Amino acid sequence: VIKSNLIRNTSTLYSVGLTWTPTANEIGSQILCAVAIDSQNVQSNQYCVAFAVSQNGSA
Repeated sequence: VIKSNLIRNTSTLYSVGLTWTPTANEIGSQILCAVAIDSQNVQSNQYCVAFAVSQNGSA
């Protein structure tokens, strides 16, 4: 996984981009979970996204 730099979208909203190239054994259902941690080390709730990985060229 490659993580981009932190981007300040507004005075209270930040974002980061993730790039991931799955391998053949990662085809199928996947889950990505993340948390945010602020400058005071306060952690957000965890959030998760479920998605499907297909072979190159298939939908």
